Amino acid sequence: MLAVWGWTCLQLAPIWKAYPNYHFGYAVPWIALLLAVRSLVFDPIRLKPIRTRFMTAGLAAAWALFLFAELERQVDPHWRLVSWAMAFSAALLTALGLLRAGGAPLLRRLAFPLAFLWTAVPWPSAWEDAVTGNLRLFVTRVTVAGLHATGIHALRHGNVVELAKGGVVVDSACSGISSLQCGLMACLFFGEYFRLSWKKRLSLVAAGSLLAVAFNLLRTYLLVRLANDFGEKTFFAHHDQLGYAETCALFVSLILLGRLLSSPGVMAPAKDESAPIPQSGPFPIGWGVLAAFAAIPFLANAWFLLSPGGPARTQTSPRWTLTSDPEPGWSVERVEMDPLDAYTLNFTEGQLVKVKGPGRFTAMVSHFFWRTDAGMSPLDHTPAACMTASGWSKAGDARALTLHAGDADFPGRCYRFEQDGVVTTVFQTILNGGDNVPPAESRLHRLTQLWTQPRRQGVEALTLYVPGDLGERGDRAALQEVLARVLASSASTSARKTLSSAPVSEL
Repeated sequence: MLAVWGWTCLQLAPIWKAYPNYHFGYAVPWIALLLAVRSLVFDPIRLKPIRTRFMTAGLAAAWALFLFAELERQVDPHWRLVSWAMAFSAALLTALGLLRAGGAPLLRRLAFPLAFLWTAVPWPSAWEDAVTGNLRLFVTRVTVAGLHATGIHALRHGNVVELAKGGVVVDSACSGISSLQCGLMACLFFGEYFRLSWKKRLSLVAAGSLLAVAFNLLRTYLLVRLANDFGEKTFFAHHDQLGYAETCALFVSLILLGRLLSSPGVMAPAKDESAPIPQSGPFPIGWGVLAAFAAIPFLANAWFLLSPGGPARTQTSPRWTLTSDPEPGWSVERVEMDPLDAYTLNFTEGQLVKVKGPGRFTAMVSHFFWRTDAGMSPLDHTPAACMTASGWSKAGDARALTLHAGDADFPGRCYRFEQDGVVTTVFQTILNGGDNVPPAESRLHRLTQLWTQPRRQGVEALTLYVPGDLGERGDRAALQEVLARVLASSASTSARKTLSSAPVSEL
């Protein structure tokens, strides 16, 4: 069980690292172990081991589910379904092991530590995006109202607070989703630690959620005031410091609140009345289960070696780059990316440029590359997700569109968004494993890659932003023109001057 949970946590670790709202995931397994040991030490129980045919069927189901999760992880490691499948398989295996070792009494005793591990499993993207988007709008509105109440003129454009010295974007980090998820984990922990009744635990969760939102509102307001009064440098200098202060204040408040709700008195260890655990046969089933699960990574690799899609295709460097030497009448200027956005995207190499053409034509182009060990994926940062999170509204459905540059085709999707009467057209194309792969209709469609396509590693994304509603023909012409002016093959960088790629740490 520990080996399966260890492998599951190892696959979850890149998500914990890449997403700030899941940084607390590193502590969750250790907290769950602490709660399990504490529960057994304080209240020993009489064990009633169970061995039935149901165990065999359950073990087979857990093994098959874990094998599926490992196969899909190697195809699409950023799909949240993979994390859920692995966690469910590990939880099912643990529950079966507890039943076999101590029966229903042991499973009931350790049910909460087992369930607590799920706080480290990322939410489904649709749920998380919906909660984050609503929180960003709420925080932006309240922050602007607070600025007005304190005599500071500010305007709201979606999730952007316009100040006299510039704009401040209320991004995902400032939405409060990190405080909310971390606070929820802490409330569940303190509720169990203080042995609260279920009604008091619900009260603690409700109060903790309100405190998380309130502390985040205060932090956001202070950051915007710093940006307004002292400028951008002061804003970034105190961004993380205020974040740490917010987290500390939330945890101290929850500890005090949990202690206030707890019953007085000190719990003492009870008399040990546990029954001895029967010894297994000459070949313990635990070793067989360990061997079966240990074989899963090897079976997954064998599958991809023998699958119709052929051997794995790995992209270790970007195939394309953005040039700063376009044709006469055009200019390309590099744009420094917000350090917080760069941290969130967690790309290996990235470029963001502004393109100016004849007349007043302008466009923005971004180019990012993720190596195989990156914790983020452009599949989680499509224009549909990022533009709507920034306060833009969809103006129609996305449509398939293929652009052409040089000797290559770029299949992708074209989107149209609107905000305050302003329309922007966005096109995104993605290379997976070095191949220009047409975008999948849905995440479920990617399941077919297990049978039809090779395993790919390394992702490259190119996104074009063109202002204005030009119509379908105009969109294609404008996007095609921009792509032809700024895109250059990495193999030809010696012949053309290119904008330097910058890792995250240098932005």
